[in-house]
Amino acid sequence: MRAAVDKTPSWEKRDAYTQTEVHWLERTSESHTLYIVLLGAHAGLRVSEMTALRWEDIDLSNGTLKVVAGKGGKTARVNLSSTLVETLEHVPLEQRTGYLLPARSRIAVYKRLEAACRTAKVKFKGVHALRHAAGTRLRDETGDLALVADHLRHSSLDT
Repeated sequence: MRAAVDKTPSWEKRDAYTQTEVHWLERTSESHTLYIVLLGAHAGLRVSEMTALRWEDIDLSNGTLKVVAGKGGKTARVNLSSTLVETLEHVPLEQRTGYLLPARSRIAVYKRLEAACRTAKVKFKGVHALRHAAGTRLRDETGDLALVADHLRHSSLDT
């Protein structure tokens, strides 16, 4: 006899940060750690996209950023939340050069977020769970899975 096939969609099995957890991470994080939280939970960036992001890829006046290190080597425009734009606008102009994050490795980003979770008293679920939180929030707000897939730069609704 074969085992029953689990028909639960894969996105429902993934553990995302709740909006309450994201809120606490935003409130207790500072500077570069806050950028990590917002880039993941608002812009839906992957950790590799965060570490590759340079100031010249960010267009604060239009509220967008250019992802050049996305999955498959594609270039895409990502809309920024007003919170992310306002946060980045506080960075002095003379400091807006080079890479946005000084943490240039996945491990460094992982450790920063892990420490932020301890401070916020939020269960650490990994950096990618921020991206899942972005997708979950957008799905809950709009009910439009095609919009979610587009924002997260998925080529298919199945991923």
